[in-house]
Amino acid sequence: GQPRAYGYRTGWNVPSLPGEGRPLDFATLRQLADTYDLLRKAIEIRKDDLCSLRFDVVARDPDRRRARQIIKAQQAKTKTLRGSFAFPDRQHTWQTWLRRVLEDYFVIDAVTIWQWRTLGGKLHGLRLLDGATIKPLLSVQGDTPAPPAPAFQQYLYGVARDSFRADELIYA
Repeated sequence: GQPRAYGYRTGWNVPSLPGEGRPLDFATLRQLADTYDLLRKAIEIRKDDLCSLRFDVVARDPDRRRARQIIKAQQAKTKTLRGSFAFPDRQHTWQTWLRRVLEDYFVIDAVTIWQWRTLGGKLHGLRLLDGATIKPLLSVQGDTPAPPAPAFQQYLYGVARDSFRADELIYA
């Protein structure tokens, strides 16, 4: 057999609610962030700081001459990417979308982004899911299972609703 990455809890992949085994559950963390004024202010200040930064898509290369060539050659692709990130989930602006990402990051530490694809397989948008509903699964070695095996499960109302592969969902 192959060695395990670490000694994970027995029965990890058995159906159980996301966040089980954490010192504080997701609902408690959200309630704390919503009711503790000092914590809410700190979160909002950090969100304001990060959302005030200018976002751009640029080609990078250590060689400046080559970087200029890459920028010229990739102008159409760069313009398309900038347009995609103007409304990452096809509904919210970049600033609104980023604030929602940062909320889940700072409050429950479970940012979850579903890579919404077209029927042809092209990326259509980056849709945020409630990280408190997602349970990461483990392979026998303790790693994230590789596709086509499911790597994440979404639990709604205490029941596993859907499974996602590692190439469909970003969970951080």
